[in-house]
Amino acid sequence: MQTREKILGIVFLLGLLAWQGWPMFYRNIFGPLDELRSTRSALKSEYERKEDRQLALLRMTKELKDLKGRSLPPEPLDAQRLYQQWLTDLAQSKGFKQLKVTPENRISRGTVYVAVQVSISGQATTEELTDFLVSFYRVGLLQRIARLELGGSGRTSSSPLIVTLLAEGVCLTDTPDRVALFPQTTLVSEVDTESKQLNLASTDLLPDELPALIQIAEERLDVISAEGSVVEVTRGVDGTEPSAHAAETAVQILPAGSIDAEAAIMAARDIREAHPFALPTVFDPRFRVTGKVAVLRTDDEWSLDVSLSGDDPSLPEPDYSLEFPGASQPAGLSIGESGVLRWTGRTEVDPGRYEVEIIALRAGEEPLRNRLSVELTDPPPAAPQGDPARDIILVGVVDRDGTREAWFLNRKSGQRLRLKSSEELPVGSEKWTVVDVRAREVDLALDQTKRSIRLGQSLAEANSQ
Repeated sequence: MQTREKILGIVFLLGLLAWQGWPMFYRNIFGPLDELRSTRSALKSEYERKEDRQLALLRMTKELKDLKGRSLPPEPLDAQRLYQQWLTDLAQSKGFKQLKVTPENRISRGTVYVAVQVSISGQATTEELTDFLVSFYRVGLLQRIARLELGGSGRTSSSPLIVTLLAEGVCLTDTPDRVALFPQTTLVSEVDTESKQLNLASTDLLPDELPALIQIAEERLDVISAEGSVVEVTRGVDGTEPSAHAAETAVQILPAGSIDAEAAIMAARDIREAHPFALPTVFDPRFRVTGKVAVLRTDDEWSLDVSLSGDDPSLPEPDYSLEFPGASQPAGLSIGESGVLRWTGRTEVDPGRYEVEIIALRAGEEPLRNRLSVELTDPPPAAPQGDPARDIILVGVVDRDGTREAWFLNRKSGQRLRLKSSEELPVGSEKWTVVDVRAREVDLALDQTKRSIRLGQSLAEANSQ
């Protein structure tokens, strides 16, 4: 055999050995190492899973402890009674009127918890209701407002609302038993309204994280810091007022709610300002005076407010102007910016009836129009001395906002009277009663005497009935 063939045979033999022997070599040499690596990776993954489960268990344990701290007492009947009393005190402190607080259903969820319900009905303003809701949710009990109904709203924020709500609290059955709704301690010494530090019998029940919310009588306080049995507080939070408290007074430790107190107070203020429950205000602008107006042809100053009433006060004042539909335009008759009709120089104008159209115009709106019939008459002749009835003259009948007024002039004293039905007209030592005011005539009565006086007449000239 040649050398070249020997070499090729050796190479072939080595290749065959490598091809057939490498897996066996790898299994014997590297296999155990790979197996150890796989085992190590599996053990590491299992360790990490157990670590995650342990952390989750710790979190759930902490959450369960927190839930138990926020739970109502475990006995449902006691929990509902204490919850009802707390809601009653809270609603009364916020100003609810005609308050009625009633225990409702107790809903069991197996052996885990029982939900107790309490209904509240009464009257409260928007401010009182929002204050109640802020104080309710500031306390971190396991509770919620399950239903809230409002009715009877007025047009202002001070109008009472008819409030009906259903509050629901949860008592976990494995919560440690207690006789009060909240954990309690007591004051060691008395507290005045200015004190910023309290000496408590125990601070063990305070939460680890401060600030914490506490309540003494009707005052709520925030505990800022604690050192031993002495705590530093912020007085009168949640809309309550700082008060003096005697030693041994109970201090309730309220569980912290999940809401941002400052944000809740700001939101409540925005609701009060917006007053979303208000009925819409319907504006119905009308002219104060309509129909007929009688004016005496004298040199006396004369004016009459004929502006709009019932207008939207948020809108700018309208511009007033006059038009004269009739053939003649009385000189000196004008209207001011505020809607006051004035007539000067009446002695230069002929007596008679003048038609005047008053126009109120606001930019972007249709003008409002009102036609007045103004009757200019000469004053009656001067009455003889000694009869006060001759000095009393009916100078006008004016319709103001749907109510007629009789305008009288005491020619002797210059006194002007504007009277409605059932009001009294002084005449000397007598007092006549206005019985009826018609368009151009007024009925008066004195005891059994009745008279009907027409525009421009004196009482002495009036016809007896």
